[in-house]
Amino acid sequence: MSQDEKKASLKHAMKTMNEERPLDALFPELTAPYAPNDGATQAESSEPMPVGGTQVLDVELEDAQHFALVCWRAPKNDEENQLFARDLEQLVQVTLLQELSRPPGWGGAVQRHLEALDVFVFEALSQDHQDTLRAMGFVPEPFDVLKFGNRLHAWKNEAKSHGWSLSNEPTSLWRAPLRVKDNKDSLTQTLRNAHEELAQRYDSRLWGAYPGEPSHALASILERELHYQIKPDMESLQKLDMLIVEREPNRFRWIEPMIFQGLCDFMGIILMANKRARVQWGLCESDQHGGHFPPLFRLSGKGGARDVEVGRELLKHAVMPRLDGDQELLSQWFERVFFS
Repeated sequence: MSQDEKKASLKHAMKTMNEERPLDALFPELTAPYAPNDGATQAESSEPMPVGGTQVLDVELEDAQHFALVCWRAPKNDEENQLFARDLEQLVQVTLLQELSRPPGWGGAVQRHLEALDVFVFEALSQDHQDTLRAMGFVPEPFDVLKFGNRLHAWKNEAKSHGWSLSNEPTSLWRAPLRVKDNKDSLTQTLRNAHEELAQRYDSRLWGAYPGEPSHALASILERELHYQIKPDMESLQKLDMLIVEREPNRFRWIEPMIFQGLCDFMGIILMANKRARVQWGLCESDQHGGHFPPLFRLSGKGGARDVEVGRELLKHAVMPRLDGDQELLSQWFERVFFS
């Protein structure tokens, strides 16, 4: 991870929010859901209001998790719109990468079912600005104060702490579902079961502590359940591509965390098995904010040593929205990332 990206990951720290008692951890002075907005202390002097926020609410629903983000005001020009799109994409990348990189025994990760990303918008957006959100996979979602009121009050109190005034309700709400590959139901459930089995097996082990084990365990499960023969070669990489990676453009995809970690590990095994590079696994240790650094390889060869952020690169390829016309296969991604 570069120094700039490390700073970004530290800057974009997530707050945790439980839907039943969502505001207690965020704002201890609030003693009940739907408390009025005067619970937070008004800042004495107002800071300039940015377009987008730099924090994420981790929202615990009854049977799923959502990440909630915020757009405080509309961009004033094309430059601000471009910066907003860049910052939102970076914030989402950091958020999802932390979710995918954590050990399964950390904070009940195995039980989590991440369902969607929500953006609360507090000023009317132009058509161009709306198109920016649509290009990332967000679509308008009706706002229901009974459903979203707790998250609304969290953002209003956040704004108040900076001296900003917000409308009583967001002008719009945008949602991006996180979707697994559209397999038959049995295959989708098999991958979810594989994630849970791997999570129970590895519990608090960090990615990188046992090179080769996550991918070997994943291959064993796929062979047992689907009769897939997974070997450290490009043919098997193509099989995993067809099974796991969704290609529909302009929407977020999702891969269960232990499947994602197994895929990252598998890349190193292919490199080693085919003697294309000497590989060292980085350890996904926790940072000072409770997140975990993403999977990373150090490759050594004739040209010297270099680090490859395999977790971040796989996230971009298999989770973040694809552009129209992007049909890059996982095998092509492998060659580009490791050898271009």
